[in-house]
Amino acid sequence: MRTEWRMEMKLRLSIWTLIIFTMALIVYQNREFYLSEQTLTLNLYVAELGLPPLANVTQALLFFLAGIVLACVSLFHERFQLHREIKNLNTAFQSCAQQVTSMKPGECSPRTHKLSNLMGKLRSKKVQTAKELPGTDGA
Repeated sequence: MRTEWRMEMKLRLSIWTLIIFTMALIVYQNREFYLSEQTLTLNLYVAELGLPPLANVTQALLFFLAGIVLACVSLFHERFQLHREIKNLNTAFQSCAQQVTSMKPGECSPRTHKLSNLMGKLRSKKVQTAKELPGTDGA
């Protein structure tokens, strides 16, 4: 497993190196365009806003970084929503599991009784697995 991880990291590093090299090559071959200066203006028909002259490469980097920031914000927003949903589902599962375990064997159908036995077995396996993992206290 460790060698798979190393291979994956080497692959990622080589892909990113290739991407950066390609971008640098494009900028180098078109350096006349990228080093020329242009102004960005916004005409609102009421007022005209403008930035001081910037090199095209600076403008490209600013928009590229803005895109990365927007993508990260979107990713973290979605991640926090999923985390909250998982937390709510775990809470609902725990309450259902408590109800099933609090039932007496005669109160529920045979299928539900089998389910509670299965949940007990899964809990014991989970505790055993946690004890086997290094760096855990088994709780």
